Amino acid sequence: MNRFVLLAAAVVVAAFAVGTALGLAFGATGGTAGSSASAAATGSPTAAAISLPPLYTGCRPQQVPVGTGVTCGTSLAGVEQVLVVQWPDAATMQADFARTQGGKPDGKCSTYDGRDPSGVRSTWGNGKPLACYVNTNGAAVVLWEDPAKRLELLAVRGDGDTVKAFAWWTQAIKTPL
Repeated sequence: MNRFVLLAAAVVVAAFAVGTALGLAFGATGGTAGSSASAAATGSPTAAAISLPPLYTGCRPQQVPVGTGVTCGTSLAGVEQVLVVQWPDAATMQADFARTQGGKPDGKCSTYDGRDPSGVRSTWGNGKPLACYVNTNGAAVVLWEDPAKRLELLAVRGDGDTVKAFAWWTQAIKTPL
């Protein structure tokens, strides 16, 4: 009986830890990789499957429902983690962005202060999609895509400081993917 209780407690604690980790990264507001990551995964991705510059450190496989995913740290201060998803094709990735981020007002992430609960969306680098928001866990999120490489990146700053999260992004995009 004691073994059963201990086993059940361990399962609950493990489930809570996984849920908390995913919640920090994704929250409910914002969609795309964040909202999809809790769905059933297709396959087991490997960190080596996505080629990233050294800016992205300690990448670990992350199960995502579409494509290949990794969760990385970063050598540049400003965000705690970056989820990178390589989609099977750019059109599906861009349609998902339009579906999940299209309701956000047009705006500039450089002026987004987190007060608008929906966040803002705009473009960068010749029309590539960009969105900034604060998720339901209070974390600041910068989401951007590189359609030519079929990459969607979601950077998370747990304290909700949208200005610092965007400042990180402005430095990070100087390193080509």
